[in-house]
Amino acid sequence: MFIILKFINDKLCDVLNVVYGQHISLAYTWTTDYLSTEIKGFSLIPANKYEQDIKYIVEISDDMSHKLVKRYKKLNPGYVYNSYSKKNIELY
Repeated sequence: MFIILKFINDKLCDVLNVVYGQHISLAYTWTTDYLSTEIKGFSLIPANKYEQDIKYIVEISDDMSHKLVKRYKKLNPGYVYNSYSKKNIELY
């Protein structure tokens, strides 16, 4: 049995699913399918004024935990043309 939990800022937010079985591949495929639908939902949200090249990436660590990360370029307003900084925000 595998319990799939959702943490936001290291705090337990939700119990997403309980997968019964002996193989971790069932929980792994369910988690990747869930995160792909979340990425599709986030991609429909309009970008902020100074954000460009927004990408949502799933990072998998050694202990099989998944992290959904938003990567984007934040344009710096001012006189410098094409001045930007790269940002990473861990969503969950």
